[in-house]
Amino acid sequence: MLTVIFEKIQELIILKLLLVSTMGTLIFLSHSFFLHQYLRNRSFIVTSMMLPPIALVITTVISKNIVLSLGMIGALSIIRYRTPVKSIYELSLLFALITIGISAGVNIKYSIGLTLFIIFIGFFTKLISSLKLNIFLSDYSYDQKYIEVILKINGKFEKLTNEINIDKNLISYDEERNNDDFDTNIYLKFNNKDEAKTFKKKLTQFSSIIIKSYSFHDR
Repeated sequence: MLTVIFEKIQELIILKLLLVSTMGTLIFLSHSFFLHQYLRNRSFIVTSMMLPPIALVITTVISKNIVLSLGMIGALSIIRYRTPVKSIYELSLLFALITIGISAGVNIKYSIGLTLFIIFIGFFTKLISSLKLNIFLSDYSYDQKYIEVILKINGKFEKLTNEINIDKNLISYDEERNNDDFDTNIYLKFNNKDEAKTFKKKLTQFSSIIIKSYSFHDR
């Protein structure tokens, strides 16, 4: 009986699109319940609904036409994402959504199995945390609001770290070449605005650090 149902789903692309979209949404909703409430944000939920069907359509097109597959690979290769990755957890979830769509193009059972496994990971992590076994290191809570600082300096990242230790505040950074020189965008987080302002004052004490821009906002 289940085999017949899976075969029917495999044949109907519309049904598969709806199913993978639902699976993506379930992953984000379950993780927002077990782990991080911010995943219930509208943009995250909409992304979880869209990304698996997009991956499914791409996989379907590539698998049926070699010419279109080469054209699509060429088109997708020109896309360059400049937004820095601020959370490997979020990145893993996005990869999971893409994989659900891709695997559904091969066999919907793989997508269902992966969805259940990822939901289980959220539940298992919540269970371990509730037992207070001190397995996970404490860090900034994703549910806790913090101040994000976006700092742009002239030079490479090491130019800043040679002067001041930012390990506990660092989210990510990316370097960009500006002719023969470098500019570095650095993303930091602080508990409150006073800490962010104090950090800026410290930076002004170092003549070797040229600040091109400095801004902060609530997260």
